[in-house]
Amino acid sequence: MYLNTSVDPEALATAASKIGREWGIHGYVVESVTAGPARSVILGVVSGDGGRFFVGSTRWGNTSHADTIELLRAWLTDQTEEEARP
Repeated sequence: MYLNTSVDPEALATAASKIGREWGIHGYVVESVTAGPARSVILGVVSGDGGRFFVGSTRWGNTSHADTIELLRAWLTDQTEEEARP
């Protein structure tokens, strides 16, 4: 896998750890890494039964998951805008 975009390393680690906390460490494979808004990250995940979902994290550690990348990108946009406010 080659990542050619800028993501925050802590956002990447937080998103990956959410997979382990929520679903366990066996049977899930990160299929894609995509940069989200404001250096957030979106991981495309495939489960052992072939199901797919997305996990996202902001650089401040807020995480969520969704069935579509569009829903997760909208959530990340809202979160990063809210986090940027003084």
